Amino acid sequence: MGMMHSPHAQRRLGCPYVFHQEGMPIQNFGKSWNSACKVGGLWGFDEKKGRYAPTRIFHGFRRTAVRDMVRATIPERVVMMMSGHKTRRVFKRYNIVTTRI
Repeated sequence: MGMMHSPHAQRRLGCPYVFHQEGMPIQNFGKSWNSACKVGGLWGFDEKKGRYAPTRIFHGFRRTAVRDMVRATIPERVVMMMSGHKTRRVFKRYNIVTTRI
């Protein structure tokens, strides 16, 4: 039986892209997101669309990352740079903090 290689072992340390294919930027993020959701078990029937689709949206993960970085006391300007937000107004829409636990 062959040894399986983890995605972590296949990463490219010198690659400037977070999301890439073989070190090249992804040309069609929607298609790549759909494929990743299928592989990750985040795929199901969407009643509103009447078809199968991802059960999570990318921006939900982005919002969680922003919220977690702010809670970790990372300076807002650094979080904005990491998340790609250019204006504070748009950033504030992602930095929604709730008191629910």
